[in-house]
Amino acid sequence: MPHRPSAHSRLRPRAPRARWCLAVLVSVVACSSAAPLAPADQASDLGAADAKASDLAQVSADSIDAGDDTWLDAVCACDAAVPPADASPSAPADATATADTGSIADAALPAADADAAGDAGPLPPPTYATGKFVDMWPQAGVKLPVIVADKSKMLEAWSSAGLLADLDKDGLLDYVVVDGDSHAFWGRALAPWKWYDAPLLTSKEPGLTSIAVTDEDSDGYPEILLGGGKIYYMVRTKSETYVDQGKDHGFELSVQAKAQHMAVGDLDSDGLLDVLVAEYSCTNTSHLRGWVNQGNHTYADETASLGIGHFSSFWFALPVDLDGDRQLDVLAGHEGCPPAKGNVRLQNQGLDASPRFKFADLPPVFVAPSPKGGTPMGAAVADMNGDGLLDIVASDVGLHDLYASGVTIEQAKKDPSLALKYDNGANHLLLRQANGSYKENGILSGLAWSASQTGQAMTGWSTGVFDFDGDGWLDVFVSNSENFSEMLLADEGGMRPVLFRNLDGTNYVEVSQQYGLPVMRSGRALAMADVDGDGDLDLFAGGQGDQPALYRNDLQTPNTWMQVQLRGHASNVWGIGAQVELVTDVRTLVAPVTGQGPTQTANLPTVHFGIPASWSVQKLVVHWPSGFDQVLVAPDTGKLLIVDEPPLVGLSARWINSGEQQAKVQVTAQAYSKSAKPQVGVATTIELAAGAKGSWAGPATCDPSGLCSRTWMPPKGGWGTDRVVVTLGGTPLSVRPAIRYDKLF
Repeated sequence: MPHRPSAHSRLRPRAPRARWCLAVLVSVVACSSAAPLAPADQASDLGAADAKASDLAQVSADSIDAGDDTWLDAVCACDAAVPPADASPSAPADATATADTGSIADAALPAADADAAGDAGPLPPPTYATGKFVDMWPQAGVKLPVIVADKSKMLEAWSSAGLLADLDKDGLLDYVVVDGDSHAFWGRALAPWKWYDAPLLTSKEPGLTSIAVTDEDSDGYPEILLGGGKIYYMVRTKSETYVDQGKDHGFELSVQAKAQHMAVGDLDSDGLLDVLVAEYSCTNTSHLRGWVNQGNHTYADETASLGIGHFSSFWFALPVDLDGDRQLDVLAGHEGCPPAKGNVRLQNQGLDASPRFKFADLPPVFVAPSPKGGTPMGAAVADMNGDGLLDIVASDVGLHDLYASGVTIEQAKKDPSLALKYDNGANHLLLRQANGSYKENGILSGLAWSASQTGQAMTGWSTGVFDFDGDGWLDVFVSNSENFSEMLLADEGGMRPVLFRNLDGTNYVEVSQQYGLPVMRSGRALAMADVDGDGDLDLFAGGQGDQPALYRNDLQTPNTWMQVQLRGHASNVWGIGAQVELVTDVRTLVAPVTGQGPTQTANLPTVHFGIPASWSVQKLVVHWPSGFDQVLVAPDTGKLLIVDEPPLVGLSARWINSGEQQAKVQVTAQAYSKSAKPQVGVATTIELAAGAKGSWAGPATCDPSGLCSRTWMPPKGGWGTDRVVVTLGGTPLSVRPAIRYDKLF
């Protein structure tokens, strides 16, 4: 592992960038020197400027590959400073730093300035992350059948997808992979990076492209969702195999539509995981679909009552709480063919609203149905600039537009007017503003574009955000491959995956080849998980006309990490829709809990934080979908932390079958402190929402421990759903558990 710099090597924040360059590089007389300094000479010169910065110089030198003499040129041009892994623009000033040292983060210039510095263009600043990503699929994965593109027949290459999940509760991550045509495989983990491969499904209908997992009964054994021309709902059997029970569980799909992307979340806020499907067909038969968990091992198609059934060819749909109101919204992206609703959010209108969701533009960038906002094929929601607001990173299918215009990416970076003109043809960085709008910053941040190995514009499909070097800033991985038109016009197979390093929350630089990613490889789907439990995220990338890739993260940094998994009780079992805050002495890291992973696949909703070694973790705060705020003081780092939500409300049954004349449901509720300790003497009410048909057998009663209960009695006829409203300390919970009943008496 590289040596960690001393605390004295940190430089005072917010000092002007030019001062830092002058102070650190005072002994570098000419940047155009023919012989760049060796690493030892770099450390010596840094010491002449400030003896206390020598540790920093040595670490930076250690992180440079042998023979790489381009780094000094970048420093001479003052293009990019040497940000230590534990530095932050908002870090407290070190007592030993002088006013003239400046901020390392401030010294990182925008990409436009770097381009002006020299013909070589911007170069990645040294990082404390060493090592590479290593593709383990050839040794560890099943060999999939693959068909490549055929231009003469106008046939696109198949696109595979995979995900990682513990399907058998043995603590090891299994994989599930679909080949894009007819086959699905389950790789059951025997040990980290060792799987037993077995056929999972052979579909009679070609086009098996999407995959997701859920846990509809909260038993810890996930069910597998496979999507194509129909939805397969794979349920675990007693013999530890999986069988399709899609029809029995209520899943049907239009024969003219395709389940292009599937995601799970509590769409109706009853504490159970539902299923959201983005249909794609390029006809007027496709739309978003929502299947609501009935609590009896079946689902009901409630697309109409949810209000999400506008006809359009959607490519992905991501359930996430965009506005922090404890209710899941949906971020949806459309394919370019008609009917095109555009790139939209489905705004959750609240517990009493009907319909539940309303289509809304994302001003001023994702505006439907104009081309503004392009055609993103995947998106991720995260706090990219450290301001506590959730931003949107979206990979776009229209990157060739800028090339076709004759404008280079370098010109667009330097000229903001060009950047704004062509931002619909580039990857997007949509920074959320305080007023709820979004500001496009993809091109100006350097995140928008990288060219293929053959010099072609690339098409972005899946976007993954994760802190690969542990510096407290979320980096971006984009999986690129051809779309149909580029398959016909460009070089097939010329695309490649791209890793962008987040320098300071504002500027990004590509570091793909530095960390071992291939120079030519096409793929669409992307999933992330910590396969070997070493604290960093490994990457499962689908292949287009190629085998998948499973990149083992072999990077090393001096920094630490924390992973967080939620187990909901009042909220849904995975806590999807929650927001997690890691409070440190430098700044607060914010992450939404969501199974985001478009396109075609999903991630388990595990939150991963990279934590600089010099930061001190003070507390972890979980804002549950139920409305409960849970606080853990000084949690340990370097661990997977499992956080259990207290049982704020519970039901003895959620479904009453026909003929149960003596049916009743016991409802319990209890208040808890933020440290998850039961509270006594808190005002607690248990009521029914408006429109309920059932009744209470009596008032709520509370025992000395603070646990309150009430008995629900069914109506004498009909069918319906009664929702329970629990208020703790005068505050109603943001979930309303449902009691469903059918054909009573």
